[in-house]
Order: sequence, then structure tokens, then C-alpha cells
Amino acid sequence: MGNHVTMIHPPQSDQNVVDLIAQRITQKGAAGNVGDSALLAIELGEFRSLVGEYRPHTKELDSRALIRLAIALDALGRRDEAYELLADHGELNSDVLGTLAGRLKRKWLFSGRRKADAAAAEAHYAKGYALSKEQNSFRQAYYHGINLAFLAFVFRADRDGARRYAREVLDICRQCRTSDGADEWLDATEGEAQLILGNAEAAFAAYKRFVAADHDPWKVGSTYLNARTIAADLADRSLARELGNIFGDPQP
Repeated sequence: MGNHVTMIHPPQSDQNVVDLIAQRITQKGAAGNVGDSALLAIELGEFRSLVGEYRPHTKELDSRALIRLAIALDALGRRDEAYELLADHGELNSDVLGTLAGRLKRKWLFSGRRKADAAAAEAHYAKGYALSKEQNSFRQAYYHGINLAFLAFVFRADRDGARRYAREVLDICRQCRTSDGADEWLDATEGEAQLILGNAEAAFAAYKRFVAADHDPWKVGSTYLNARTIAADLADRSLARELGNIFGDPQP
């Protein structure tokens, strides 16, 4: 139970997340009811058991359980089946696709950089990007678009493709400001797009606006992670130091 903040800053030493991490460090396994058993099954890679439990009862599942099942199916190489499942229940939308993609992107960044994880994330983001543009959902479109730009830059090493996505994203952000008003992720997204385009000063200005807005720590951390990864890929120490100054990292 909890959220991104309480996972990083548990209020008490007896919180479930403390038990879970301590058990993992000491390799004792998860004893007792630590967290959500379905999410734990996904984390441990027990996708087959989750599919066996959930798949026969899809009509009874709520949206959250359907997404977990879709994640498990996708991890087992059954992506078309996952999409069909979500579509049949009216859950195949750009937000859900972003959830699937985000999980795989984080797995790729933190778990050995398996190409299959990044490629699968890219496929989900691409489908979400196309869907959100068809529906003129600007906020979803720039979210999927900037992630496609990031993966093109860092995963594919396709600088031209990354810059193409980044330019599209900046245009979408301008439309979003005009039609929907300011969104909390706009400055972060514009900063990342400008960074990919090589416009460092414009990127710094956007990131400073984002940090100054006093967003939740996990949002700032997520934004900084992408920026730092791009700087590392460029092997630009001065860029990394300036980003560290903006985001309050003493050791960028």
C-alpha cells in the first residue's frame, strides 16, 4: 500500500515497503502479505500463474486487474491478445498504453537494458501516440511522443528520428497551451524536447520552470532521470553538471 513518495520515504520503520526491501536484500523472499500479491507476482516474473488465475474470469475483472493481466500477457509475448482483451472491455486507450509502456521503459532502464523491453515499450508508445493524435488528445500525445523521442535517442541511437519526434512534441505542447491551458508536465516535456534538439539554454529554462513549480518529488525525479540519461548518452559533463544544479543533484 502507498504511493511513489511513501515507497521512498516510509513514515515508519514497520511499513510494508521496509519489510519487502529488507527481505529482498537478505534474499529471504517475501513472507506474509507484503504489498499486493498480484503486483508481486508480476514483479517476480510469475506471469503464467497470474494469467492462469485471471484469464478465465476476465468479465469479472475491474480495470486495474485487466491492466495487470494485459501486462502479464504482453510479458509472455501475447501482445495482440493483450490489446484484444483491453479493447473488448473498452480499456484500450492511450492512458493504458502509457501504463504498459512506462513499466517496460523503467524495466529497460533499471534491469540490464534488455533490447526486448525497450522495443516493447516503443511499440506501446507508438500505438498510444497514434491513438491520441487521432483523438486530438494533446496531453496524451505529447506524453507518448516525448517517450518515443527519448527511446529513439537513447535506445535506437537514431538522432534524426529523435529530433523529428521532439519537434512534433514541441508543436503539440504549443497547441496544448493554446487549447487546454497549462499542464503540469508541459515544462518538463518541453525541456526534454529542447535537450534532444540540442537547444541547451531553452531546455534549462523549461526545466527551471518545472522545478520552481514545486511538483511532487517523484515527478521531479522522473524528469531528471530522463535528462541525466540523455546527457550521459551525449557524454557531456558540463551539460550533466548544469542539469544537476537545476535539479539539486550535488553529484550529477
